[in-house]
Amino acid sequence: MGERPEVLTIVICLVVAALTPLGCVAATGDSKRPPSLCQADEQVIFSCISHSRGKTASLCASRSLRSDRGYIVYRFGHPGRVELEYPDQHAGSRLKFRFAHYSRPLVDRFQVTFENGSYHYALCDFYEEENGKPQYERGVEVTRVDDERDPGAFVSCKSATVFRLQTLEHVIPCDKGNALAWCRGE
Repeated sequence: MGERPEVLTIVICLVVAALTPLGCVAATGDSKRPPSLCQADEQVIFSCISHSRGKTASLCASRSLRSDRGYIVYRFGHPGRVELEYPDQHAGSRLKFRFAHYSRPLVDRFQVTFENGSYHYALCDFYEEENGKPQYERGVEVTRVDDERDPGAFVSCKSATVFRLQTLEHVIPCDKGNALAWCRGE
């Protein structure tokens, strides 16, 4: 007797997700993509639809993304009407982003940061279960670089979005100035 197709799909998905940043979409052949501002030939690393205005924040990457090749781009706005795309050029874009990860039992925090003009952006995926109930804080924090008094803004995500920041851990530079970062050997 053969295995059920859904069991085989799950096994293939787990193997591919462990070995490549393309994740399960490629493994299952599922052509449905999560809501994002990423192009069809890009992988979705992070996609967040805001609670407040329904705008989308997406971190997209080339399918060939590795530490020595490929690109990363951040887009914000509505499908068909992107308000912000950073950086303008794909060449060298991996070096414009920074990665931070902090963990301890029942806590896992991932953050990808970049600066655009006088603004600092932090894409956040935080998980805690210390009080016995899983809690997630996911979204984009925007603060002014040149004004320490500015509290900034946190754009909170709705559920059913994509959070794969961990796939960038050895692809983009570690954020040495970030309290969450544990930069090994850098």
